[in-house]
Amino acid sequence: LEDGSGQTADWQVSGSGSRVGRVVDTFRADKVLRYRANECSVSSKTGSGGGGVQLTIPSSVGQDQLTLSMDWFLQHNTSLSVTYAVKDKKPHTFHVHYLPSDTLLWTRGTRSIYYGVGLSYGWRRFTRNLLVDLQKGVAAMGHVPRTLRKISRSRVQVLSLQLCGEGRLDNLTLATAEHLQHFYAAADWLTRHQDHTGGWPITVPRTIVKDILQLASGWYSAMAQGQAISLLVRAAHHSGDLTYLHAAARATHLYTVNSTQGGVRAYFPGGYAWYEEYPTTPSLFVLNGFIYSLIGLYDLKETSTGPVSAKASELFNTGMTSLKTLVPLFDTGWGSLYDLRHFTTSRVPPKPARWDYHTTHITQLLL
Repeated sequence: LEDGSGQTADWQVSGSGSRVGRVVDTFRADKVLRYRANECSVSSKTGSGGGGVQLTIPSSVGQDQLTLSMDWFLQHNTSLSVTYAVKDKKPHTFHVHYLPSDTLLWTRGTRSIYYGVGLSYGWRRFTRNLLVDLQKGVAAMGHVPRTLRKISRSRVQVLSLQLCGEGRLDNLTLATAEHLQHFYAAADWLTRHQDHTGGWPITVPRTIVKDILQLASGWYSAMAQGQAISLLVRAAHHSGDLTYLHAAARATHLYTVNSTQGGVRAYFPGGYAWYEEYPTTPSLFVLNGFIYSLIGLYDLKETSTGPVSAKASELFNTGMTSLKTLVPLFDTGWGSLYDLRHFTTSRVPPKPARWDYHTTHITQLLL
């Protein structure tokens, strides 16, 4: 839609002091779009905008092109608004706004959805799945018609983009997918937010069994650690950047720390080590989360060398011994159990795995 050369997008400018132009950016050594929208505002009641720099999306853009990406120079007053039309018995219009904030998501009224994109300024690659952002935002509104609780791709059309404040952008596109950009956005987020333990704390409380098995905010999950390791290993392999591999190696530390001391390692009677998806006291021994944690260790041991590979191998082999020994305890003869809570907690019956979890167990064990 916009490549900075001026040969593509037809931006409409309104409001006193608003303007748009194309300049050579010294950092990028290329032409980019520079804009200013001094009187840009969005009504909290209607969600409609006033002033600003706006681009009407051409009719040639297909309804399946709902992944937005661009190189964006953010300043403290910069924001981007996307206007959607959603087909229903009565058509609905929504406005999704992206702006510098550490608040992840909030809504106003029944039309406006806000996403904080962080407080880092300067050039950055910005990629969003617009359908996902719309669905999450509408769900966050609470009281919405049943027909809007799940919005299919075929019902959504992007009408326009509005730029507010001051900033610059380049390589603005709408596409069907940008998987590689999302992949690196996730890998980079993991490297930025890894804490001193090598982990990624879960910032919401979790209740598994009321008054018996609960976790306060700030707990760690072996499943999350394993899946993060798998992602980081692939990022290192694809990019050649060892920063990702070093982060994956640090993520193994919590496998060595007992769950009673803030880690993810528990022991089944007989001394069998288990890496807990939910490190409760008493322990749960969730099967699918444990296997995901093992897959992460396998990925790391196969793609690293020296002490990193040796540590990952030791943790993996210890876990595999436990899995081979204890997996019969999960077999009901007609399905599988989700965990072993009935072994460790009195007055709690066995928890059969739902069919989708049972299918996951089969797939994991085959792997």
